[in-house]
Amino acid sequence: MKYFQIALLLLALSVVQVLQAYAQAHLTVVGGNRYDWGRIHQTDTTLTAKIGIKNAGNQQLLIHAVRPACGCTSAPIEKSALRPGETTYLNITLAVSTGAFGVMNKTVTIESNSAPTSTETVSLIADIIKPLQPSAHFIALPLMVVGKRASGSISLLNTTDKAIEITGVQAKQGMTIRCHGDRKIKSHQRLTITAETIPSQSQIGYLHSQAIISTSHPVQKIFVLNIYGDVKEAIGSIPSKSHAIK
Repeated sequence: MKYFQIALLLLALSVVQVLQAYAQAHLTVVGGNRYDWGRIHQTDTTLTAKIGIKNAGNQQLLIHAVRPACGCTSAPIEKSALRPGETTYLNITLAVSTGAFGVMNKTVTIESNSAPTSTETVSLIADIIKPLQPSAHFIALPLMVVGKRASGSISLLNTTDKAIEITGVQAKQGMTIRCHGDRKIKSHQRLTITAETIPSQSQIGYLHSQAIISTSHPVQKIFVLNIYGDVKEAIGSIPSKSHAIK
């Protein structure tokens, strides 16, 4: 009889443990953990989205924190405690900087008492399209040597349905900027721009310059192309005093 009672007690404890294992909150992101705005034109400076958060478990879901990975993103949640089956919403606002272009990927992390994992990450994706879209984020000047000409190129794609004219180019730090072709870029055509310079002894080391481009487009009247390089001394040259080995 005693052994029978012990067996019943162990069975009851096992049942309780099984029930506890299945009694849990479970956070799910309605529509999946990836929100994609698709192709967004530069005129859209703020992106918004409403993303559903559901408690798919059978216990109360408690959302402890919502943490955007970037200061450009805010994600207030409407409700932090959800009954089983209940849904609330993240109200996403993403600020698009004037210099942004190409695919942008930001994240928001949600911390809760959800099982089996207490964190969920939502990816926010947008492909930012400028009226004049550069082929790269900057112009690179490789293999820069004092006294020798160095150059690098980039192309600008007109993504609009009308022609855009390059009305002015301003170079900095001794750079020369050349436009190869008609400065009036037709719809969906490209213009190649080259930056070139002959670095001096005083420029040895990391180099950062800029080209200021003026256009006829009302949204993108002026934009900046960054130029980067690393200037080395010519082989066999006598190091300057500031770079001599002491």
